[in-house]
Amino acid sequence: MKRYKTIYSRFEVKNAIIRLANRVYGLIESRGAENCVYLTVLEGGAFLSHKILDKLAQDMLMELTTANIKVSSYSGDKPGELVYNYMPNIDCAGKTVIIVDDFCDSGSTTRNLERIYLDRFGAK
Repeated sequence: MKRYKTIYSRFEVKNAIIRLANRVYGLIESRGAENCVYLTVLEGGAFLSHKILDKLAQDMLMELTTANIKVSSYSGDKPGELVYNYMPNIDCAGKTVIIVDDFCDSGSTTRNLERIYLDRFGAK
């Protein structure tokens, strides 16, 4: 059986998620939840997004608009053209869109989503 080296302990991961959730909370609080859309990139971002939302639910006393988007940029194990499998029908005009994904290698998914939500949907 192959053994893997632990890079970060569960405690370190949990604390990193809490720090990230606190940063997201500060962003939402400064803009008002009614002016924010919390967008989870499926499927990879679902676990991280859920953990952040759990922490936000403990801290926030306001409604937050949440949505999921399904986009893929891989063909096998190689980066490729972005394919939008599902885009939510949600009003983003004039709102801050917080995009949550599990990792970033080239940044193309986030950059493309940013451009789409700014240019096409009027997000700020």
